[in-house]
Amino acid sequence: MLSGIGSIPDTIKDRSIEICMERRPTMTRLPRFREEKVKEEVAPLKDALARLKDTPEFITLLKHSVPRVPEQLSDRQMDISEPLLAIADLAGNDWGKTARESLVELFTADSLAEDSIGITLLTDIRTVFGGFTKLPTLDLLKGLIEVDTGSPWAEKWESKLRSGQVSTCANQLAKLLKPHGIAPKQIRFNSAENIKGYEREMFTNAWASYCTRASQNTGENRETGKQPRQTPRPAKVDHHHAAHGKQEKCGPNRDLFRCFPKKAKPARTLR
Repeated sequence: MLSGIGSIPDTIKDRSIEICMERRPTMTRLPRFREEKVKEEVAPLKDALARLKDTPEFITLLKHSVPRVPEQLSDRQMDISEPLLAIADLAGNDWGKTARESLVELFTADSLAEDSIGITLLTDIRTVFGGFTKLPTLDLLKGLIEVDTGSPWAEKWESKLRSGQVSTCANQLAKLLKPHGIAPKQIRFNSAENIKGYEREMFTNAWASYCTRASQNTGENRETGKQPRQTPRPAKVDHHHAAHGKQEKCGPNRDLFRCFPKKAKPARTLR
């Protein structure tokens, strides 16, 4: 078991079962942690595990166990979940069901959050584009900051842009768009030099797949009598800053677990 503050490297994260802790609200009072009291509470579990360790038939059951793994998990997530599910099924009662539900929630919460923020970004980018056919990265970032939809872009990028960290913000934007197959490229704006930016056609498929509101393309603008705005003059670029069959219950072993109350499904807190 590893613990730490902040994120962990991807090479460790995708081989782990990550449980994020929630910071205690300032006004919430909790009983103090008493190590001696905890030792008393976990003593039955410690004794039961010690007995199981020296039980050959139990070890054999675990070695030959092929637990059912939720299909929502990736191949690597299935691999690291199998030992825990084998133990949960052997414990009997509803431990197997609880373990599977918990694993699905723990492993899929991040991807759901990423999907949500990605859709928000695509929707806000469509708002910023309006009738433009292409936008420099810096103008797109500034437009996202100004979008008044409760989106996180102002908090994420405004102060960094003010301090000249254009490259950092541009890289973060590109990383968020990468799962949708969208990447910035060198574009010529009017008579200015080629600078990195995005073209409207890059987002067409993503908008059609993920954004449910009415499209705001130039065809609709023409139908409503509105003319698309002209391609903007690019903002001055600071080149110094640019750049994953439930098994049958094993009756003989269930008695070893009766002293432990069933735990509720662990909560998943996103940060």
